[in-house]
Amino acid sequence: MRRATWVSRGGLVALLVSAAGLTASSAQAQVVSLEDVLASVERHHPKLLAAAAKVEVAEGDRLSAEGAFDVKLAGVGEVVPVGKAVYGTAELKVEQPTTLGGARFYGGWAYGREDLPVYYGELLTPEGGKLKAGATVPLWRDFGTDGARAELAVREVGVELAEAEASLVRLGLSRDAVEAWAKWVSAGQKLGIAAEMLELAVARDVGVARQVETGALAPVERIDNRRAIVARRREVAEAEVDLATAAVKLGLYLRREDGAPMELAPERLPRELPVRSPSLPLARSLIEAVQRRPELRVLERARAALAVERELAENQLAPQVDLGVGAEQGLGDKGAVLGATELHATLTFSLPVQRRKARGKLMALDAKLDALEREQQWWRERIEAEVRQAHASHDGAMRRLEFGREEVELAGQAASAERKLFEAGKSTLLKVNLREEYLAIARKKLVEAQREALSAWLEVELAAGGMVR
Repeated sequence: MRRATWVSRGGLVALLVSAAGLTASSAQAQVVSLEDVLASVERHHPKLLAAAAKVEVAEGDRLSAEGAFDVKLAGVGEVVPVGKAVYGTAELKVEQPTTLGGARFYGGWAYGREDLPVYYGELLTPEGGKLKAGATVPLWRDFGTDGARAELAVREVGVELAEAEASLVRLGLSRDAVEAWAKWVSAGQKLGIAAEMLELAVARDVGVARQVETGALAPVERIDNRRAIVARRREVAEAEVDLATAAVKLGLYLRREDGAPMELAPERLPRELPVRSPSLPLARSLIEAVQRRPELRVLERARAALAVERELAENQLAPQVDLGVGAEQGLGDKGAVLGATELHATLTFSLPVQRRKARGKLMALDAKLDALEREQQWWRERIEAEVRQAHASHDGAMRRLEFGREEVELAGQAASAERKLFEAGKSTLLKVNLREEYLAIARKKLVEAQREALSAWLEVELAAGGMVR
């Protein structure tokens, strides 16, 4: 804001109206509301956009983990044109890993030329080749989980974890944005108060000078009024700086459509800060906080990821017992079925003897899970304390707000009465200035009480994990 020169009464009035955000040319749509700031944060704030990008990264990792269960198509062909035996073979195979108990299904076709030597009999097929199909199912180890399924489960938890962390960023930004907006509005109100006080002193100076000339007042009264004017000019200048500083900080949260911080003119100031009531009573806030607070959701998701890792480590302690079943069917010329279908089954077994790696990992994961459980307990207790404290602070802020309004009313009555006594020659300018200063102090304290009440409401909503609207 350009500093005024204070050479006329009209200039003072213009500053006062501008600082209060009440210019006649300012349309209601131009006023910056709390909802405008929060909507801008949601759309444009870099930290929230970065958190959303991390969610997309987690979703990409999950999609990549799902790739372990993609259908796989493989083919191989071999030709031996020169040697003791001249032959060729070919095979096509489709394999489908699944999350159903770790089962893997396959199907395919194989072909081996009939002139294969006898010692390559396993490659020999009928003229139309041979169809194959089957499955491999783990019966013990890898039945409940395996590396691929554990990776997918961890990545799914990772998406939820990224979303919870984004909610945590959103709540933090909401707190900072509301505080920045409230400080900007209160700075504008304080500038308006300072400008009003200066206007009173300047308007009174003409009458004081006339009375000094007529001898009705001592010259010192004019000097004291001019001192008051200089002091109030200084207060206005300081308030201008405070308003400009608050506007710059608010611009970090209120942004243009291109994402750049917005430059805020004083004409966009609201008339006053709103007074809001908590959306939930204390008892309900305590319940909702445990369910909605992102700090707890972050810990829950981290614990879920560790639980998946623990299940995998426990799985590694079990013996590997796999059952394989399959069928083969020979094909003649033009795909005709030849002979009976061959069925076969296999059972494989393996067991690491010492298994120290799996036992050590299991021990470490149990310790991590225990640590997370302790941390969750601490956060539950802390959140309950924050909810109770926020409600108590809000109740206190509302009481201080009522006291502040009463103090302003009484200070205004005293200042008005003192001015009437001065005009009647029954008081001094010093007393008038003191009464006006008391009024200005009371009004500024009321502005701070309004800001504190809004901040207290904000803390109540955030403590319960709610989204500020």
